[in-house]
Amino acid sequence: MLTEAARVFLQRLERFGTLGAADKQALQVLVQHPAVHEAKTDVFHEGDERRELHIVLSGFFCRYRLLADGSRQILAILLPGDLCDPNLFSKQPYDFSVGALVLGRTAALSRLPLHDLFRRPGVARAFASTRHFDDALSREWLVNIGRRSSEQRILRLFSELTWRLEALGLLTGNVVTLPLLQADLADAVGLTHVHLCRTLKQLQTGGLIRPERGRIVLHDVAGLRKAVGVWPSYLAGLISVAPPPQAPEAPRRQLASAVEPLPI
Repeated sequence: MLTEAARVFLQRLERFGTLGAADKQALQVLVQHPAVHEAKTDVFHEGDERRELHIVLSGFFCRYRLLADGSRQILAILLPGDLCDPNLFSKQPYDFSVGALVLGRTAALSRLPLHDLFRRPGVARAFASTRHFDDALSREWLVNIGRRSSEQRILRLFSELTWRLEALGLLTGNVVTLPLLQADLADAVGLTHVHLCRTLKQLQTGGLIRPERGRIVLHDVAGLRKAVGVWPSYLAGLISVAPPPQAPEAPRRQLASAVEPLPI
């Protein structure tokens, strides 16, 4: 399993930067402690001490926060190759938890030797780009929850997951099954379960999705992305598909001709 863990880890880093043979060898040695996680179990909890850097090998995981009333807000959905904690050098206890949404596996890297590897430019650039990508995802999720309708929140999250799965080679064809409970989806897009169910029924009527027990089937990935209508520029560091061509801008009017002089 360690060999597979190293492969997944290095494959992810190489999407964001070129690593030399010596860089790969040094990083591969750090990958250790593979672990299997049942659904609804945690990799670590809020308040735990940061000791290792965890990477997802398989399955769906999430970063989340629990509120005082017991409700949960999912902050990110983690796929194979994702780092559970993007704060590589923080010495503070975790201010969030990471848990498995379905059966999955992780591996761990020792933080202390990793610090020394940042003297290698290729390693430093790859991790910096990974952190930038993670920050871009967080900004998109913030906008999604803060300013978009319930339908757009769900469509954009589904579209994002299809792009990310495709980049991993885990999406084939125009149909994909997401192993997400409706409760998990509601916590990811900031909706009550009642509101979520009503919105899913509307999307199901449109033929894009079909909620099932313990999963959601996306029937038409291409149609889903078209319904979103916006190129996911925040995923540019991960996906290799060129953005669609944009229509030429209309000529701008000169300011002088558009403004009349004020009467004196």
